[in-house]
Amino acid sequence: MYIDEEILGVYPSQQSVFYFENIEHNEYNRKPHYHIAIKTNNNRYILVVMFTSQIEKREAHRSTNQDAYNSLVYADNKDFDFLSKKSVIDCNDPLYKTKEELNSIIQNLQTKPTIISDEFQNKIIKAIKTSPLVRPYIKKALEYK
Repeated sequence: MYIDEEILGVYPSQQSVFYFENIEHNEYNRKPHYHIAIKTNNNRYILVVMFTSQIEKREAHRSTNQDAYNSLVYADNKDFDFLSKKSVIDCNDPLYKTKEELNSIIQNLQTKPTIISDEFQNKIIKAIKTSPLVRPYIKKALEYK
């Protein structure tokens, strides 16, 4: 059975990574990225973090704050076979939106079947919870697996 990914949208899953353009980003620099959606204890909201292969740029951006720097989570094709380059998830800047809000900023959505281990998801959650830049109510919305 065919499922229209644009209608289904992004949802919390440990069996999928989502690939899409965020229309809130600058139109001229907007490129699709991989994203992980994490369930929150407020069922109205979804937390989403983004992969980027621009590791040096992210590290330089966070280098002035050691705690923010420590909230970078690295991934490569051993973690996710679809990654062609080593990547980083900057857990200092998660999206925390309702499903409707989230789906309104998504363009060209694709779903990549994969397995996100509890260990990897917990690494992301820990990085978010220890980030000095993430708001407390977002941190409280997350629970370890």
